Amino acid sequence: MTSSSDYNVFAHLTAEKSDIYRAVLNVFVEAKARFVIYLRPRDVERQLVEESAKYADALAVEVILQQLVAWGNLEAHPDTAEVLTVHDFWRVRNLYQMSPAGEAAEAALYRLLQERLKGATIISIGHRSTLGAFHGRRIALMAADEFHQAREVTLVPAAE
Repeated sequence: MTSSSDYNVFAHLTAEKSDIYRAVLNVFVEAKARFVIYLRPRDVERQLVEESAKYADALAVEVILQQLVAWGNLEAHPDTAEVLTVHDFWRVRNLYQMSPAGEAAEAALYRLLQERLKGATIISIGHRSTLGAFHGRRIALMAADEFHQAREVTLVPAAE
């Protein structure tokens, strides 16, 4: 039986801080594209700081990760790899990964855009290799002396 709680993976889209929830989920999508499955909160925080996202302090990131776990986008697993003392052992620390439902939601968002906006041009600005699966063209900015030139780059079709 399917309940409305099965669809909480989309709750972040209408949440007050939807921009940061999207940024955090993008960190996980990018990591998975590099075959990195588990991330610590500090890994997420570091990536958000590099992308100059707001709310990138450690406490805020932990709260956001816990909320994404509650919605079903992420899974939390105990992290005991860096335990040095008994106190460290009892302190709650987690590794996070995308849940199967979270991965499906991410793919569904792009498919929905493609289906509902057939005549539109969808532009994704990012450096994730996973974006290529959702686009037919790629434009890259290439340095040319003091200026940048835009040029089309051949996409390799994703295996389905």
